[in-house]
Amino acid sequence: MNSVAALGETPTRPALSAIPLFSDIADELLRSVAEAGRAHAYTAGHVVFRRGDPGDCLYSVLSGELRAFTSLDDGSELDLQRLKPGDSFGELALLDGGPRSNTVEALTDCHVFSVSREAFLDALPQSPRLIAAVLSNLVAYVRTSSERLLRQELEQRAIRAEMEVERLRALTQMVSGVAHEINTPLGIVNTAASVVTQRIASDALTRDVVDPRARAALEDVREAVDLIQANIRRAHGLVGNFKRLSVSQIADVKEALSIADVVRDAVGLFAINARQAKLDIQVLDALDDGGQRWIGYRGFLTQVILNLLTNVERYGYPDGTGGRVEVVVAEAARDPEFTIVVRDFGCGMPPDAVSRVFEPFYTTGRSKGATGLGMSIVHNLVTSVLKGRIQLASEPGGGTAVTVAVPKAIPD
Repeated sequence: MNSVAALGETPTRPALSAIPLFSDIADELLRSVAEAGRAHAYTAGHVVFRRGDPGDCLYSVLSGELRAFTSLDDGSELDLQRLKPGDSFGELALLDGGPRSNTVEALTDCHVFSVSREAFLDALPQSPRLIAAVLSNLVAYVRTSSERLLRQELEQRAIRAEMEVERLRALTQMVSGVAHEINTPLGIVNTAASVVTQRIASDALTRDVVDPRARAALEDVREAVDLIQANIRRAHGLVGNFKRLSVSQIADVKEALSIADVVRDAVGLFAINARQAKLDIQVLDALDDGGQRWIGYRGFLTQVILNLLTNVERYGYPDGTGGRVEVVVAEAARDPEFTIVVRDFGCGMPPDAVSRVFEPFYTTGRSKGATGLGMSIVHNLVTSVLKGRIQLASEPGGGTAVTVAVPKAIPD
């Protein structure tokens, strides 16, 4: 725990009157508030109070910077407010006597003035201006919070909509890739069967074969080839039905899988794009054969990998320059987790892009039709659906590595 010290001395009235909350109250009341409160020195990282703590004090920032935040169910933190000199905080819990609704932490070394709930409530009836200042602070906080929540809700709706579009796009790519890979060998077999049919049906062969047993064998071959061609036509029909299958009827379910096989299958689905973009993708499996069991969602992990490979194609090696890509599957140091690292050796990213890469709507490829939601969707899939973590490391000219860590068994 970082240190905190009570300075023991009260701030001067000029220092306290510089705080907007107390700027308009009478000198005598200001002196009374100053004497009833205490000044504290906090070092960076110190937690002033946590969510759920009793609301027993009002705080005002004399110097330095703090942040108010709340912890979400997935373990992440949501910043609510940055507090700078002159700002006050803690009024809501102070007035209703309830517990703190968020956590406040010092970002830098700072000085904070606090006054107890009893002393502050005693001062309120003595100054209508103080009441007006408190109400003004609360209204500003509610307005800012409402605007932020509305903006976040709109962003989340846009992300969810884009996730559905990306899911349909990924499923379409999967269907097209599988259908292409199946149709190619079927076409070769059909051609070969047609050649055999032509040969055994030729007049020369029919005329030269006079032995009854040879003729019977030839007839068996003809029937077998007819059977092959009939089943090839049936397979072509099944592939056509598969391509026409409505993606809205496809639902991802949790199942026991080999995570290395899921990764290899995803890379295989990207094979057509990889050839066109001149990407040499290598899957490096660092897992033991018996340690690959993953209880998770094949479709969601496939979508994550396809999106990451698409980013490599678009940004790592732009304009079809091509290059090497490594996809490494390993066991995480933090057990029990698997890690999947998608690494390219291309252009890399500047520091400001790295820090913002998971932000909704941020993109450096707007001119190429990018929406800026791809990596945000990946982040949401990894953290919300797969219950994992994702990190990106990059530098200009040094390539990019995206590390995805997922639990070996995704909780319900």
